[in-house]
Amino acid sequence: MAFTVPTFQAILARIKGDFRAVLGVDPQAATIEYALVRAEAAQSKGQYAYGSYIKAQSFIDTADEAHFWRWAAVWQVYQLPATCWTGTYRFTGTAGTPIPVGTELSRADGQLYITSNAVSIGTGGTVDVGIAGKPGFEGSAGNNEPGQPLTLSTPIAGVDSEGVVVATLIDGADVETQAQGLTRLLGVIQKTAAGGGIGDYVAWAREVPGVTRAWEYAIGPGAVAVAFTRDNDGPGVAILPDPAEAEQVRAHVQSKAPITVIVSITPLAPVLVHFTMSVVPNTADVHAAVELELADFFLREAEPGATLDISRIHAAISAAAGETSHTLTSPIGNIATDVDEMAILGTVTFT
Repeated sequence: MAFTVPTFQAILARIKGDFRAVLGVDPQAATIEYALVRAEAAQSKGQYAYGSYIKAQSFIDTADEAHFWRWAAVWQVYQLPATCWTGTYRFTGTAGTPIPVGTELSRADGQLYITSNAVSIGTGGTVDVGIAGKPGFEGSAGNNEPGQPLTLSTPIAGVDSEGVVVATLIDGADVETQAQGLTRLLGVIQKTAAGGGIGDYVAWAREVPGVTRAWEYAIGPGAVAVAFTRDNDGPGVAILPDPAEAEQVRAHVQSKAPITVIVSITPLAPVLVHFTMSVVPNTADVHAAVELELADFFLREAEPGATLDISRIHAAISAAAGETSHTLTSPIGNIATDVDEMAILGTVTFT
């Protein structure tokens, strides 16, 4: 039977009744008896509140963050740390000019990066070098797109102060949230590891920072394929891993897999689903709410080989805050994908 925490007024009335029953005194305002009753009621309410807090910490899905991660550690699930963005950067300058390892670069917003190895400007006046976020600048805030300018923190004679990012190798990931950790923990609790059995490869893939969803496929004797997404790296096709990110996951899962199993990563081809619709009321707030609901729908239900039912898409749009009706022009039917394809939310156009 559920236990209901009494309100402050209910506690106050009970203690007043005790005073009347035991002392024959009816506590009235501005009396010492009433002050004592109020003080006792406040203390009792605090005890109830603390008891409710302790009860919440007894369950992993209601515990606060500190207690949650203590519970998670019992099952050897530990909070994934933030990681740094890594990529390649192009210096320009005088041919032959050396650039030492650890050279610091800065972005306009204060993000810092360092070079991964020593290089020299090539005969063409340029050189590409690997760079990574400087320790202390982990997280998605340090991610860059190709063409992003960076500046030398300390000038080097013969080297232009400003160059550009050429490519991203691995996007930086933010520290794992409690909600993300709960999903991983429930996967461990509800599916006990079986030394390479069903579900283990998904759990191992999700141990890599930045991986949000994963799927496994038995592709033959001694071979397992894994597909995954990085939903926090950005909208659209940005959720699909780059080659370096795929290799990072493959190497980690391979290190956990039985020695007889070869692990591969299945590259997912994006299937962009664009929407055209009208909504009532036709306001910016409703537009934003619809886009949020669609993004959440794709996060929940899109996966390789899945079919997104048009009726559920309509339901997601109808769930948007403030929406009273809508007409969906495109798509008009279910969205089906093959096992090597991933349905991804594209543009949403309101007419």
